[in-house]
Amino acid sequence: EANEWSSFARNVREWLNSTLNGDENDIWDAFVSYQMLFFLANNGMRVGEIVKVRRKDIRFYQRKGAVSYKSLCALIQVHPSTKTGAREVNSMGGEFAKRVYDKSKFKTKSDFLFCHLDGTPFTTKQFRKWFERMIAFTNENERWGKRFVPYGIRHFYATTRLQNGTTRSALCENM
Repeated sequence: EANEWSSFARNVREWLNSTLNGDENDIWDAFVSYQMLFFLANNGMRVGEIVKVRRKDIRFYQRKGAVSYKSLCALIQVHPSTKTGAREVNSMGGEFAKRVYDKSKFKTKSDFLFCHLDGTPFTTKQFRKWFERMIAFTNENERWGKRFVPYGIRHFYATTRLQNGTTRSALCENM
């Protein structure tokens, strides 16, 4: 729900700031997982799909007439080995992927976009671990009386897009 996401998004910024006292690897992983969270919320992809994205698979572009923070979009080529198979996904959350793209020290086209400091890709299990830390810090499960899981971000994206006028066929094609 939009009110649940709004609460979480606001509070998870504080979580990210609280991680700045950790070691270098934890600080980087917290930063990447935070960007992954918002990237997922803006494209409806599965976690298992975004962890396979390499630098060559993403292309950034500016959306004309958009609110400034949503003007950077991305076209993502989804790896054929994923559940839905190869497809192109249009994401309004390009700025979140771009932050990792720009800050990562791994710059070749074959490097994973969402990777650790050593260049190894995030796994779905690792993202889930960071997501659970975010949820615990923000106290969202208790606040709303339900258990939030990473896959729920995909459902949030679909609901939000439909409420904002995206046609079912366009949404299905993107997801």
